[in-house]
Amino acid sequence: EAPRNMKQTKPFQNTKGITKKSPISNKNTTKNTMNFTTNKEVLRSHIIGAGLVGSLLSVHLASRGESVTIYEKRQDPRKDIGDGGRSVNLIITKRGMDALNAVGLGEEALKISTPVVGRFIHNKVNEIVQPYNTNKKQNNLSVMRKTLNILLINHAEKLGVKICFNEKVHKIDLDQRKIEFSSGSVQGGQVFGCDGVNSICREAVGGATLEPFPKDYMELSFTDDAPFNKDYLHIWPRGNEMIMALPNRNQGFTVTWFGDSEVDPDFSINFSESMKHFRMDKISRPSKLLSVKAERWNHEDWLLLLGDACHGIVPFYGQGMNCGFEDIT
Repeated sequence: EAPRNMKQTKPFQNTKGITKKSPISNKNTTKNTMNFTTNKEVLRSHIIGAGLVGSLLSVHLASRGESVTIYEKRQDPRKDIGDGGRSVNLIITKRGMDALNAVGLGEEALKISTPVVGRFIHNKVNEIVQPYNTNKKQNNLSVMRKTLNILLINHAEKLGVKICFNEKVHKIDLDQRKIEFSSGSVQGGQVFGCDGVNSICREAVGGATLEPFPKDYMELSFTDDAPFNKDYLHIWPRGNEMIMALPNRNQGFTVTWFGDSEVDPDFSINFSESMKHFRMDKISRPSKLLSVKAERWNHEDWLLLLGDACHGIVPFYGQGMNCGFEDIT
């Protein structure tokens, strides 16, 4: 997506209600609209997943006066000294910034991000620079997943959102509108499935297709003196494999390799010109990539899927988080 102006907009205002239309075309689906119109009662909202989409959704809901609880199967990322299992950097585009600006978090996101003005493509025979926009003030942002997630979780708790970590969903009963967790259960209210590409909420709703991507990915890192311009997203395309590097605000680049993990990558052949800048001792194990296409995004007016749970996208498109944020707004 071509970036546009990311200027801070007015903070989110409480409304009497929001109507969310589900993009369902399946004729067998009985309801295509979820009405969240509030009344004098405080709505109880249960969010499955405290990742980026789940935590930002909780901020939006709490900002309009709802009682919100998040259930996350992983431990609190603020207590995790590692990367939480997923360290691929993220690109925030105009669509993602709109959702952050709506609750007054745009400026906070800017403080933890690095502006990216375009792509720097390192071909074998030449280098190509592709600016995102002729106006350098209109750019995308590179941000570390964990850093942004912690920002959203902290803000959610300030608004009174209760977050239950290490709470795995064991069963979802659509008929009884009940969810069983590791330490108890909840029934009724409104449920939002923000639990990613391996969503148990989507499994309960049914009607989804998971498409394995024929390439894998793994993490590399650069040496501290890597001579690459931090104003750009760097790409080394090599036919059946590629390397992508995104700048970090204070510590170099986050580097990701995409290719066939069944064949040992020989970086000295395809990436010889940059090989000396890779830290080979920090290569992670290869991980699989999936795309998700869900026919149903909701079950009646009780459970709604958002983000990767219903439309997971491979990471090198740079749109997964932005699409999930756009679901919220």
